[in-house]
Amino acid sequence: MGSLLFVGCSHVAAFARAGESLKRENPGSKRILAVHLQNPKYLPQIVERATGFGLSDAMEELLTRHMKQGARIVSCAGGNRHNIIGLMRHPCPFDFVLPERPDLPITPDCQLVPSSLIEDFMRRDTRAEKTMLGALKATAPDLVHIESPPPVRDDSFILENADQYFRSRDIQGTGVTPAWIRYKLWKTYSKVIRGYCTELGIGFMPTPQTVMDESGFLLPDARIDATHGNEWYAGKIVHYLEGVMFGEAK
Repeated sequence: MGSLLFVGCSHVAAFARAGESLKRENPGSKRILAVHLQNPKYLPQIVERATGFGLSDAMEELLTRHMKQGARIVSCAGGNRHNIIGLMRHPCPFDFVLPERPDLPITPDCQLVPSSLIEDFMRRDTRAEKTMLGALKATAPDLVHIESPPPVRDDSFILENADQYFRSRDIQGTGVTPAWIRYKLWKTYSKVIRGYCTELGIGFMPTPQTVMDESGFLLPDARIDATHGNEWYAGKIVHYLEGVMFGEAK
């Protein structure tokens, strides 16, 4: 098959590294390509057109050119709202019952809130992500969006490897939200994004089991920091896309 061109922000870095590794092994390889939506060449990310919101002219030209050469466009845009909302321990700790997994534990000494409240908040907080998905779809009709990486289970790893956004907000002093709450927030976020994809006619790729442990958390081998997958993770996602989503396994 042709190239896979991944489009996103922080989560695109893993695919960029995977693509560079392939080029070192096989100079000229274009199997994995990646573009960062915040690259100054492609700003503003979103522009208003007569037909609605769209990508910048430069980004549209880039994606169209690659599609003409046989590339498939894969979105990993967004993917962090659940972490921004709930990676750090909340000053008023809360928990909720995940409707599709009511068996998951409830953390003691937390205020129990309705899952619908969390979902509604996620939906309001991700309007810009829906706009971006719609703009990508307008340029790439066969767009596939991949689910964001599952949460890291190990609190100590998160504290040691949190990025500057969380360090600047004193995650060391505030602490990390309990793992099962973070898992439920991730699943709720994924449900919202999957809903957008269904509404917009975008293929949604769930996280393959190959990068998760038996409980659904990101494998240690797949993480690079507190919230992102690494190059190994990217390779597993590429294999799943080629073999399951597009039916052409390598």
